[in-house]
Amino acid sequence: MLTGIIYCENCGGKYTFIKGYKNSSYAICRNRKIYGNMICNCKSIKEDVLNNAVINSIKDVISKYANKDYILNNVDNKANDSLKNSLLKEQESLELKLSENNNIKFNMYKDKVNSVISKKDYTLFVNKINGDIESYENRIKDINETIENIDNDTKNKIDMLSIINKFFDTDSFDRNHILQLIDKIEICAHIEQPKIKIYFKFKNN
Repeated sequence: MLTGIIYCENCGGKYTFIKGYKNSSYAICRNRKIYGNMICNCKSIKEDVLNNAVINSIKDVISKYANKDYILNNVDNKANDSLKNSLLKEQESLELKLSENNNIKFNMYKDKVNSVISKKDYTLFVNKINGDIESYENRIKDINETIENIDNDTKNKIDMLSIINKFFDTDSFDRNHILQLIDKIEICAHIEQPKIKIYFKFKNN
């Protein structure tokens, strides 16, 4: 369940899992396993003991730092919604200006063909209009990218709230739940009672 996200606080190595007596599984620092206690003197930990300790730590941190009602009712992406609405209005305005400039450009071309304006004046005006058009198009592209990032951020927050909600309401956890909540886990196991430090994705440690 925790493979790939556990690190040794003592030496920085990753933890790996090995089979022990009667098929019991243990987590051990890879550097300790390969090079011995000259490199790392951390002790091995039973996998079920480690899993239970991590789950209990997760519950404890969530209870202390993540109030369920606040998370589910107040973290509602209002800032993102406000920014997105503002960007959509700006995009609408830019698209209108873009359309107007393209129409002006087309009408000027007709005036040039009909000798209403000189070729020199046409070139000067068109170069200015093309610069404006390019500026509008670039800004619209930036807006679209920002809106896409906002939508992705909103989806990630909703997913995170869903996972946190499950931790409040159930005792059944799987690897996917863990990975969506945690960046990494550090274990200090060179002391009598191993200590676990969890780096969550929703709070700074």
